[in-house]
Amino acid sequence: MKKQSLFVKLYFAAMLVFFAPIGTNAQVTIGSDNLPSEFSLLDLSETDEGTSSRALHLPRLDDDAREALFDSGEPNQPAEGLMIFNTYTRCLEFWNGEEWISLCDGDTPPIRRCPVLMAPDTWLTFMCHNLGAGGSVRAMTPVQQAAAAPETNRGWLFQWGRTAHGHQVRTPLSENSTTTTALSGAALDASTGQPTGVNVDRFILSNTDWRTPQLDDLWTRNDGDNDPCPPGWRVPTAAELQAVFGTGSPISQTDQLIGNNYVRWIPATDGGTSGIMVTPQGHSTPTLFLPAAGIRHRNTGLPASVDTRGYYWSSTASGANARVFWFTNTDTHMSNVDRASGYSVRCVEVE
Repeated sequence: MKKQSLFVKLYFAAMLVFFAPIGTNAQVTIGSDNLPSEFSLLDLSETDEGTSSRALHLPRLDDDAREALFDSGEPNQPAEGLMIFNTYTRCLEFWNGEEWISLCDGDTPPIRRCPVLMAPDTWLTFMCHNLGAGGSVRAMTPVQQAAAAPETNRGWLFQWGRTAHGHQVRTPLSENSTTTTALSGAALDASTGQPTGVNVDRFILSNTDWRTPQLDDLWTRNDGDNDPCPPGWRVPTAAELQAVFGTGSPISQTDQLIGNNYVRWIPATDGGTSGIMVTPQGHSTPTLFLPAAGIRHRNTGLPASVDTRGYYWSSTASGANARVFWFTNTDTHMSNVDRASGYSVRCVEVE
């Protein structure tokens, strides 16, 4: 028999004490003198119907506390229906007898959420993995990601403003295998601005932008045609990335406070992945890991700076360039860069 946590024991003990005086078949209202609904065993009703100013507050547990309830690696039918608020993913979750199900995702493949602070009490929720990262990353915590193989974490490398039509796939092959130099407006879709025909899945070589004439709204239209992020997610703005990571801020292998989060460099050890780890101020558990996934060079299409630097696009155009957040093992930066380089995309949740 699996060992239950003290929390679960105390919870059921409290329920037995509460219901003992009124019998096992009684219906109960808590919070008012209203009669319980004919369908309910327990009815929470603070005042008259429609005027309640309070709500049920479920237990708030992070991943470690949730796993301490019982061994969730194996089926546990007695715990079926157990509900919590996960303070790590900031989602309601319930145990279906075999696994924890997030109510943020329902029956769709779960997208793990990694919140960090932009300001005190103001959260920005990142997707926990780079677009194109290995499927196993979806189930990992940031600490587990850092311990995983780099090729699992790196993901795709996008040219700014382009969607996931194939050009973003990381291919360390010869420069002529998946690239083109065509920038002709005739090869661009008139409505979406994306490449068409032979160029749709190719990395377009250029010193500046991959397309002409330039368009500044490709990742801010929110029309589903250009945003590489899945529904409910988007590319973060430069202001959001700067609020979290600062610009020109020093980091090291120990926590350094940047804005409202602690940031530190994680070196690759024992087959793990190098990158930066983020822990919100006032919290003890890291909530975000960004791998040093490198770039794809705008002139050759070849990878560069892999495992030593991370470059993450914002959705913000800046003159003929676009804004990018990048980091090394010593500092973080926000810079204007050409739009033709291939960089990582880490989506944020649409509010």
